[in-house]
Amino acid sequence: MTGLQQRARWAIVWSGLDIFFRNGASFAVSVALARLVSPSEFGYAALVGLMTNLAMLLSDFGFSSALIQRQNADDLDASSVFWLALFSASAVSFAVILASSPIGQFLAAPIFDEVVYVVAATVMVSAAGSTHLALLAKRLSFKRLALIGTVATLVGGGVGVWLALRGFGVWALCFQTLAGAVVATLAGWCLCDFRPKATLSRSRLLTLFQFGRNLFYAGALDILYGRLHVLLIGRLYGAAALGIYVRADSVRQLPTTLFTGVVARVALPIFSAAADDPARVKRGLKQALRGSILLNTPSMLGLAVVAPLVVEVLFGPQWLEVVPVLQILCIAGLLWPLHLLNLTALSATGLSRLVLRVELIKKALGLTILVASLPFGLLGIAWGQVVFGVLALFVNLHYVSRRLDYGVVEQMQDCAGAVCAATLMGLGVFIVSKWLTLAPLPALGLLVLAGIVLFVLFCMVLRVAAFREAMVVLNSLVRSSGLFAERGGN
Repeated sequence: MTGLQQRARWAIVWSGLDIFFRNGASFAVSVALARLVSPSEFGYAALVGLMTNLAMLLSDFGFSSALIQRQNADDLDASSVFWLALFSASAVSFAVILASSPIGQFLAAPIFDEVVYVVAATVMVSAAGSTHLALLAKRLSFKRLALIGTVATLVGGGVGVWLALRGFGVWALCFQTLAGAVVATLAGWCLCDFRPKATLSRSRLLTLFQFGRNLFYAGALDILYGRLHVLLIGRLYGAAALGIYVRADSVRQLPTTLFTGVVARVALPIFSAAADDPARVKRGLKQALRGSILLNTPSMLGLAVVAPLVVEVLFGPQWLEVVPVLQILCIAGLLWPLHLLNLTALSATGLSRLVLRVELIKKALGLTILVASLPFGLLGIAWGQVVFGVLALFVNLHYVSRRLDYGVVEQMQDCAGAVCAATLMGLGVFIVSKWLTLAPLPALGLLVLAGIVLFVLFCMVLRVAAFREAMVVLNSLVRSSGLFAERGGN
């Protein structure tokens, strides 16, 4: 095993622990908050979050991703990116404060005029730590990132729950985000040895800009399109309906982010290190794709089957309208690993202009589908996501096939075994659920256990290649960790 492969595997482990604990803690906090705040308040918080994400994107302008991708980046590059992010965040925050009233009216969220200072503070604090976190990711220091992410999530969640218990509503959700940003930035400074020098190189920034600008445009399009649902649902159907949709989407994203995010987070620096060798990138993409599909597909199908029990047990009966929307979004979530990893592979090979072109095509397609689905309510919008996912996948694969010679047929073949095993598992869990007469909580636990057992069994029976690869990797990691090393001497 090469040094890069070993580092990649341990990076996946630590990145997985980071995402697992961070998202697990975040989800636990959201469950607690769902019982303390109303769907309408969740809807308003989603609209505020939309502006926060856009402001943070504008303050970064893709330079963090460019810093990760550039193989010979030094302290001068990092210092230049740090100061630019801080200056940009200051300008963006000031602009958001000045425009808070019209923004609140446009978003149909009058509360924005009051919480805008929390939004500005979150953007500034995040900008002060973005370079440090990017450098940790570049160095594959995911053990430290795991610690940072988990602590930030727990502290922010604790602040949010504490404020929600005291009736602060939307404010609790906003201060939750700010507290998490403060902790992440402070921890980043403590755990990363980078200290910005009092210098800013225009030439270095211009070099990074050549790559980062296209990733910024692609990221902006992704956020705008992804959050356009938030904006349009809030304006057309009200904050309560928006809260229902956001809750369904957040539950669907949990397993997808956990399993696909682990691999994708490590993939960019790993793929970038092999950017000059398309064959190596293809091999890495194949392994990443197989592993993500192996975990994501049974999670999505299983969640769709047990969605009624999940919503009732975790959020209570007041959120039962989430169930049908969640089930449809789980179908759309089946394809997410293919979208994310194929796009990551293109980004890592330095084809940022091509990534932007792909995103423009996909977003134009998605916007058309979104507008067409709006008259059909939340369920229509959710089904529109399924249609868009299928069509957008073929756009991604078209360009990946040309660059890496890894097209639709080969990728489908790599995914087929895990998909078949997951489909059989879903049918089995559905059949079991029909004769269960237990209370919701024990019924949910039994169905989850049955799903795991059935999926492993079907993977073994069907001889799924990705499952065998995962067992080999797991065994290799256990051996290299020394957990079961024999003790010498008696």
